[in-house]
Amino acid sequence: MKKIVINNGKFKKMITLFIVMSIGCGFQARSETTGKDSKEFINQLELNVAKIMKEYFVPGVAVAVIQNGEVVYKKGYGYSDISQKNRVITSTGFNVGSISKTVAAWGVMHLVQQGQLSLDAPVEKYLKRWHLPSTKFDATGVTVRRLLSHTAGLPSRYYPGWGPDDKLPTLEESLSGTKVRSGAVSQITEPGKEYKYSGGGYTLLQLLIEEVTGQR
Repeated sequence: MKKIVINNGKFKKMITLFIVMSIGCGFQARSETTGKDSKEFINQLELNVAKIMKEYFVPGVAVAVIQNGEVVYKKGYGYSDISQKNRVITSTGFNVGSISKTVAAWGVMHLVQQGQLSLDAPVEKYLKRWHLPSTKFDATGVTVRRLLSHTAGLPSRYYPGWGPDDKLPTLEESLSGTKVRSGAVSQITEPGKEYKYSGGGYTLLQLLIEEVTGQR
């Protein structure tokens, strides 16, 4: 993976998704997208990406369009390193940040649809490799639904990300606060009482998916 030096902060990491969503909102949702529709969508991308990047001060993005499970368009825009004039290409690596939460939530809901998970079951029901630390709060209230909606009472954790050459911590190390600067994942408020954005909650969902599917 090519090393990049873009560092736009959490908001600007979302710009690629925002661009596609903002352009796509004018298209009517359909069960199957025709080739004509996808060409029109791609034309709108070509016309709007550069000006949206300029508006939000984003140096570079990579965009892909998937139609019926196949990538029908991919292109890099702008620079991965402005000082060196290195342009973004389709193989440029990005830290996707919290955009991955959408994919994680989809995976969890797919398992719910298959009957392998229950949204209102305590997450502890499914865990074997790691467990929530004991606190004064009831761990049975940390359900799959609350983890998905950031209402499980877990801390708001910040993940700074890792470079392509860094050794990644295991899920257990990340959840326990080992080899990461953001601390351990544990209950800090009563589950279901308030919304508190929690990256650690989605790390726990990642572990949940692995436990239920047996895949890593």
